[in-house]
Formats: sequence, structure tokens, C-alpha cells
Amino acid sequence: MAKHAAASSAGPAHGRPGYRPLPRPPRSSCLDGDDGTSRQHPTPDLAGLCPAHLTWISHMHIQSVTLAPTDILARKVVTRSKSFCTGKWPSWKTGRMTQWESLNERNAFVLLDCDTRVRTYKEQPAVIQYEVAGRSFRHFPDVWVQYESHQEFLEIKPAKQAQDPEVQVRTALMEEELPRFGYRYRLLLAEDLALQPRLKTCSYLARYGRQPIHAHAREWARRMFAQEGHLCWNDIQGGALGARGVALACRLVLEGSVTLDLDKELGASTVLHWSADSKGSR
Repeated sequence: MAKHAAASSAGPAHGRPGYRPLPRPPRSSCLDGDDGTSRQHPTPDLAGLCPAHLTWISHMHIQSVTLAPTDILARKVVTRSKSFCTGKWPSWKTGRMTQWESLNERNAFVLLDCDTRVRTYKEQPAVIQYEVAGRSFRHFPDVWVQYESHQEFLEIKPAKQAQDPEVQVRTALMEEELPRFGYRYRLLLAEDLALQPRLKTCSYLARYGRQPIHAHAREWARRMFAQEGHLCWNDIQGGALGARGVALACRLVLEGSVTLDLDKELGASTVLHWSADSKGSR
């Protein structure tokens, strides 16, 4: 594994390998409610934390970021002994089966495959060693994403778990310190990833657009769009782009050559345009 700094020893396993719960301060009324971070703004609401939690932040720092090799996960996901739902997603963007240990992570992979800003991504990509008041802990972010302009670690939590003080404090630390290691950090809410009809539309595109297309087919489609101005989904289903027009159109959307509104359900009247920023195959 490639290290960004010397790592310290970690604590004993507890659920996740190397995970050790942070020392909890006494519960207070400011931590009892369910109305902390909103779905639209998952950034930690540090103003809602009690003084004991805020004290954590001043005594926390990241010691190292250790990336797993390309073909190895930092933490095993799919095993026979798992008592909860796990599986694999056939990602066209990574060129392999990506492993997920919750439907929330699977939803994230679907959306990443349809995000034209994303170059590639990897599940269970790294171990982040950090210290709290002299004690070492390990954090395994769910996903690493390579965008056109930056790299980012993603952590996926249901809204209720995202309100946990430990999660909020750790998120604040990661957002503050990871940039000096060359990464950004973001907490994604599971409820946002499951929003419809976006997830359904992206699932359809990813399912039928996995196979690569030939440069001749791409150029022919470009000329058809140039001739017609735009095409409706009903036209494509009717053969406007040939017998394999649906697969061709889905792949072009995934690559960013063709655009449509992902936040609307894919139907007969859905309008597709050739992108002015299209750079061909990705």
C-alpha cells in the first residue's frame, strides 16, 4: 500500500477491522434529537454539539492516508460469512465488478457510473489513520472518486447515522485535514442517493449502456443528431439510431456525448441532445 505518512498502530477490531469507538462524553440534550443535519446539507452541524464533542476536534489530527493497491480492497466486503446483504455491481467506468455491502453503496455506484465528471472510482480504497487525544483510530471511507480536477473520498450514511456526534466530528476532521494529503471528503446521505426518478433512470442507462461502441457508430449518431436537432426517446426506440439504438443512446449518455434530464423519468417524450462539449469516447 502507498502511504502518505507514517502510520501508527490501530486498536482492536470492533465490527469493522481496526475500528474502535471514540470515547463518548456524557449524553446531553443537544444530542438527543433527530433534527440535526438535513438531507440537503449533510455538512456537520458543529454548532449543535456539546462542549465535550467540540473539545475532540481540537485534539484530533490525521496521521496518515494509506491507499490500497489497484486490485486490492483496504477492507474485504463480499464474504460468505456476511450476515447482511452484499453484492457486486458491473461498472463500465471501473471495468470490473465493484463490491458493495449495502444497497446504499450500490446506489452510489450506479450514480457514479452516470456522472460524466467522474473518471473512475474504487470501493474500500484506503485506511485513514487519525488520532484523538493521543489515541489512534482507523477510518475506512466507502469510496474514492477521481474527478477531472480532483480526488475525493466519499462516506455513505443514512440520515439518522449522519447525525451521530462521532460521525459529525470525524467528518469535520476529514473535511478540514484531508486537503493537505491531496483529497477532498464528502458525506453522502443514503436517502439522497435513493431519490427517484433519478436512480431509476441512471440504473436503466447503466444497464443498457455497458458495452463500448465503435467510433463509426458514434459518428453516425452524431450526424443523425445534427440532422434532426434532437431526438426523443420514442424515436430511438422506433429505430432512429438503428436496431441497437437503445444501447447506443445509453452509452452515449454515459460518456457525455448525449445529454438528457436525469432527474426526470425516462419516457417516450424524453428529449436527447448532442452535447456541445462532447469529446468522443471516454
